[in-house]
Amino acid sequence: MGGVVYFRAFRTRGVYANMPAFRRVVGEGMVKTVFPKMQKRLLAKITHWKVEVKFLMTKLINEEGVSVKAFPSGVGAKYWKWATRGTKGHTIKVKKKHTQKLHRFKRYKPALGIPPKGARVRSALRAAGIAFRYQLFVPARPGKFFEKQVAKEYNPEFRRDMENIIRRAVRAAQKEGT
Repeated sequence: MGGVVYFRAFRTRGVYANMPAFRRVVGEGMVKTVFPKMQKRLLAKITHWKVEVKFLMTKLINEEGVSVKAFPSGVGAKYWKWATRGTKGHTIKVKKKHTQKLHRFKRYKPALGIPPKGARVRSALRAAGIAFRYQLFVPARPGKFFEKQVAKEYNPEFRRDMENIIRRAVRAAQKEGT
């Protein structure tokens, strides 16, 4: 599960979990209070990103408990996954010669005028000391595990919110049941 944030509240009152009033009140409460707070905390981790990441929230209400999952979606979902889980080291090969300009290596001062291995130095840029590579090695990046950070920060507040929502839902189910 790459980048999925998952919260599970305490066990629901099993007697009420299947009552329509209980499910309705818990669902409405989660949409009004839990989803916006969770969305806000998740987006706070990536405010500096240029790519927009949206989160789809799902809820599960049954006898075993009430849970919420947040799935990254949209254009930035893959970047969220890479940032939160990390990446392996890999090589990027240049496919077209004109794209080598995008893969500028770095300035270098070669000993005896020898360019670095795998680099092609263009005569116009030889004086500037800029090399272009046919391939680049991108080092591994450790994961930031945003979902664990958000879960740790939001868990006490989530439990408090769910306690209040379930209390209201039980009252609504008792009213409807009588």
